Amino acid sequence: MKREKESQYYKLLRKLVSQLRCPICRTRYRSKDIEILAHHNEVWLINVHCTNCGAEGVIFAVVNEDERQFGELTPVEIRKFKRMPPISADEVLETYQFLQEFNGDLVELLGDQ
Repeated sequence: MKREKESQYYKLLRKLVSQLRCPICRTRYRSKDIEILAHHNEVWLINVHCTNCGAEGVIFAVVNEDERQFGELTPVEIRKFKRMPPISADEVLETYQFLQEFNGDLVELLGDQ
């Protein structure tokens, strides 16, 4: 089971890192540019090499299965939104149509929140 988990993390990290770009030349990393060097518990050490400009980098990634949420919502707000039904396709369409005709700024749109 542990090997299976490691394999899943390995694939996930390679996929995530392949979405990144070299900070020097902005070239996207390819699979062959990514080398997972090691990991200890939830910390993974990844080397990236840009084949376009030659820049090298090291990425420390933390893979944690903890379901804690990070963000601006309070625990009360999180519980409130979890109980709400999903947004329907009709609601999305109504909002889109409203915004197409709206001629104002964000402050006017949101009001005193």
